[in-house]
Amino acid sequence: MEWELNAILYALGAAGLFSARAFLPAFLTALMMRYGDRLPFLGDVEFLQATGREPSWFTSNWTILALGVLALAEVAASKSPDLEEWMAAGYKWAKSGVAALTMLGVLQSGDAEFIEDIIPVAQAGFVDTALSVCLAAAVWMLASLRNGFMSLVAMADPDGVLGIRTLLSWFEDIWAGIGMIFLFLYPVGMAILIVAVMAALWATAKWHELRDEKSKRPCAACGEPVFPSALHCPECDARHEEACAIGFFGQALDRPAGDRGATALRLAEKKRCPRCATRLTRRATDQECPACGRRPFAGAAFVSDYDKGIVARLPKVLGISALFSLVPVLGLIPGVIYYRIALVAPFIGYLPAGRSLLLKILLKITLLLLIALQIVPGAGIVAVPLMALLSYGLYRSAWRASVSG
Repeated sequence: MEWELNAILYALGAAGLFSARAFLPAFLTALMMRYGDRLPFLGDVEFLQATGREPSWFTSNWTILALGVLALAEVAASKSPDLEEWMAAGYKWAKSGVAALTMLGVLQSGDAEFIEDIIPVAQAGFVDTALSVCLAAAVWMLASLRNGFMSLVAMADPDGVLGIRTLLSWFEDIWAGIGMIFLFLYPVGMAILIVAVMAALWATAKWHELRDEKSKRPCAACGEPVFPSALHCPECDARHEEACAIGFFGQALDRPAGDRGATALRLAEKKRCPRCATRLTRRATDQECPACGRRPFAGAAFVSDYDKGIVARLPKVLGISALFSLVPVLGLIPGVIYYRIALVAPFIGYLPAGRSLLLKILLKITLLLLIALQIVPGAGIVAVPLMALLSYGLYRSAWRASVSG
């Protein structure tokens, strides 16, 4: 009964860890199932003491090595928002599949004689399969919840320029790594903690969804709920005269919008429909608004105005970037964040993740040379402006090509 209870607690707790990472929890589990009983702080855990002397397929040297390599690659890939978005579609299924295989590995790594005393042989296969399937289903649901929460973060920091997504990525690494160790040491406590954390993520996502819906106002013409910053109703296309201004994260502010043309451009910059203010979820210039069906960059005049609006910022941004460059090393980080928000973010949010990733790799190679220039007295003043000009030029060209296509 003890083994079965521990296996159930492991499955319950592991679901929250595998929803963050696929291979890191699997690697640590295999490592602890193989060597945990020899470690001072894990040696007394009965769940690990039941591990057989002979390694199973899950605890073999080759499996541990392969999982270790995949875990390192996973941690590295998660630090790139573009790469993570590119693999997001299949990543959820990979997490579920790896979690199921890990559960099978855990149950089959135990001492056969010990397990036979607890679980009858006739039922062992059924228990293994049932727990693995349940864990896979739980991971899939929690990974979907996690993706929903991360999409909210992506709206606030689409290109990762504020570092929010990178910080959360490091937190997930720690969560999946240290959490797995504590799951073996304190299975009940960790299971409760993981359930509480996942419940908090669900509540946060629901709260944001409800807040967004509650902010809507009825259309004066048809009564359809309309976002406060919308210029037109998504249902009847009636003109919304009391549109609110747009904040830094695309939220409606408690003041009138003023110039409607500038408000439409501001909405598009924050990846909201320039007519009804509905959030645009795809990374593409050619996409339909999910509410009103309009295409944000269908009109040549709007595309031209949007482009000119970003171009007009260039002298000011380059000037402020030069001031940041005057501060050796320390001025680099705020300077990069500033020009990326002002010049890069309006374009990169509409570029497919694959194209954006290739541009980032090319830019990083070049920017490393400019970073070295930044520490040279006198010459360093041009480092951040050159970074801004290069990034702006490449992303603007890619955006224009996408719009033309």
